[in-house]
Amino acid sequence: MKRFKIKEVHRWLNNLPENKWRKIYKVDAKRVAHFINHGGNVELPSTLRRKYGDTDFVREKKLAKGFLLNKIEEKKKLQSENLLADAVQPLIVEELKKLNRDGILKEISSESRELRLYIDNDANLYKQRYIPILKNLSKFKKRNKFNPKLAIKAFMYLVDDGAKNYVKDFGGDSKTFSKKNKLELAKDYAEEFEQQFNNKEFNFMK
Repeated sequence: MKRFKIKEVHRWLNNLPENKWRKIYKVDAKRVAHFINHGGNVELPSTLRRKYGDTDFVREKKLAKGFLLNKIEEKKKLQSENLLADAVQPLIVEELKKLNRDGILKEISSESRELRLYIDNDANLYKQRYIPILKNLSKFKKRNKFNPKLAIKAFMYLVDDGAKNYVKDFGGDSKTFSKKNKLELAKDYAEEFEQQFNNKEFNFMK
């Protein structure tokens, strides 16, 4: 079976908005590539393990999920131009199923997933909405005043803006994404934030 190359994963990591000012080392790409190619429940080789910090590699597993979701998005774009061979589909689907079995890829609706992909790839939403929300919630965490329900409400602002921008770019109306879809996605972001904070993924969380 074809495997995704470390060089390809490394290039993708470097292009993520969150890594604009962060150096990505080859060992980081190796860890993510290992989870992409072997599933999230496998044990890393001794040369890739950590003695301290996040020894469960939550961030790397999340990035493995993001890489494969990005591949799906690329496939959609290529299909619209009739440039993608049908043979690629089974590979991506099989790898996604493997990650899902191992508990990396949380099952959300296809509509919520499509909106998330759009939001995660919008640089303006990332800078003007996503990061400010993370910073604000981190302050509440540090003061022990964090409220999960208010976190969901905060991320709803991000989701609502993302839905409006999506409709502007691709057409549709206010019913393109239902309230249920948007709430589901806001909850997904809120749950992810708690993992990010526990792992201190950003400097302002320390």
